[in-house]
Amino acid sequence: MPNSPTRARKNLAQAGYADVVVITGDGTRGHPAGEPFDRVHVAAVRTTAPAWLEQTRPGGLVVMPWGTYYTGSDWTTVLTVGDPRHAGGSFTAPWRS
Repeated sequence: MPNSPTRARKNLAQAGYADVVVITGDGTRGHPAGEPFDRVHVAAVRTTAPAWLEQTRPGGLVVMPWGTYYTGSDWTTVLTVGDPRHAGGSFTAPWRS
C-alpha cells in the first residue's frame, strides 16, 4: 500500500496540491478524457509513450524516471513538449543520500 493512489493523493494534498488528479492504469494509453495536461508525471517506465506527448499541451512537461534495465532508474528526465510528436529536455543527476 505504500505506493497507492490514496497515499499519493494524501501526500499531494498535504503539500498544498489538493487539485492534482491522480490516475492509475495503463499509462501508455494516457488519459484522453483529461487532456490537454500541463504536467504528466509517470513512474516505472523505460520508454516514452506517444500518448504522453499527444495529451500534453505545447510547453507542458512530461517528467519520468530514466534508466536502463541494468542500471535502474536513478535519473529523472524532464521533457518539454513542442507538439504531439516532439519533445526535448534534460536529465537530472542521480540523488544519493
